[in-house]
Amino acid sequence: MCSNIYIYIYIYIYIYPFQISLNKLIYQIDENPVNKEELSSFTGNRVIPQQNWDDYTTVDWLITNSIKRKTSDLWQRTVVAVYLTFCLEAGGYPITRDVDDNSQLDCTLLPFDWASTCILHHLQCISSNGHSLSLPEYIFTENTTTVHNNNTSDKQHKIPGIDLNKLTSTEISTCLYPVLSLINHSCDPNITNVTIDKFQCAIYSIRPIKQNEIIYGNYGLHYAVHSLNERQSSLQSQYHFHCVCQACIENWSPLITTTNSITNNNKDFQLKCITCSGLINFGTVTTLLDSDNKSSLKNIHYCQCSQPIQLKSLSKFQKLVYNDLYTKFNTIPLTFQKTSPKKMTNKFLNKFIVYTKQMLDTEHLYSILQRPCTTLDWLQEMLKQLLDLQHSGWSYESKIIRSAF
Repeated sequence: MCSNIYIYIYIYIYIYPFQISLNKLIYQIDENPVNKEELSSFTGNRVIPQQNWDDYTTVDWLITNSIKRKTSDLWQRTVVAVYLTFCLEAGGYPITRDVDDNSQLDCTLLPFDWASTCILHHLQCISSNGHSLSLPEYIFTENTTTVHNNNTSDKQHKIPGIDLNKLTSTEISTCLYPVLSLINHSCDPNITNVTIDKFQCAIYSIRPIKQNEIIYGNYGLHYAVHSLNERQSSLQSQYHFHCVCQACIENWSPLITTTNSITNNNKDFQLKCITCSGLINFGTVTTLLDSDNKSSLKNIHYCQCSQPIQLKSLSKFQKLVYNDLYTKFNTIPLTFQKTSPKKMTNKFLNKFIVYTKQMLDTEHLYSILQRPCTTLDWLQEMLKQLLDLQHSGWSYESKIIRSAF
């Protein structure tokens, strides 16, 4: 009996408003074509904005995943939608519940069931399409330096700089960017989203993208941070899909992320031949792929070039990584610790951005290192941090202030 009542209430509150709203919608469009622009967000017309890039009508057609949602999820969102409609009505929004199927509709008033349906649509599409807008927060370290003066005694001055390794973020809001909803997820993305002026969002590549290669973003679940089970469970729960990216198919797992571990572990890489792009089997280089995933190993292309050609890749790796990049693992964060945030101008940041991009291009490390690779991951994360520092708003605070909260 209880289940029947539940189903009846569910049908009445969720299905019935959709049916009634559709009928009213068609009636208003047919009978009052002059006034339909007043409710353009709810007309259901696929109108492409011609003048304003931020036209809110584009939000109307974002996917809701209604069919894939659980009944309990739909029920909770329906109750919230109806409650919010009551709140709008109580707050003076032009909503009416006095609607008769045989009477003429007043286009200045929005039918209650129609408003509830629209809110229900938005509650679903936001959870599937919303992009988190966060404010990066850094800890600054007060580095003490000695200033030498011939006339007076030496003085100690504190120069605050930020610690790139101690980044947190505070979520401000959830934003809807309809264009970004066209970009699918990968646990090993090739682009990153950067919030720029006036909360607009820009897309930057974080590794080389070939012609006709698909652009992939990331929904907050990266193979270098989350395990395969964590990624699949979270993606299925919130976005209702099973990820089949390369990182999931080959079961890429979280890698070593600390700077010391990266520089001390000389087995954390797989070299590719600069001539044929095949993997070079030196015998001592271990694979980062899961040992149980035998199917992925069958598709690996190994280099058959002569040893002198293979040694060119090794020599290039030695020059780029051991003689250059490994020193940057320490010097770049140290430079930011010693530099006041006020002096972190575009010119200052561009110097590091150019270097990071260069190391990631096909003429440098990307041509000789096979993914997954902590070295490439570190460079990508560094590039994302630098882009955020250059374009996004961010804040910094002392260790004492942060420890108080």
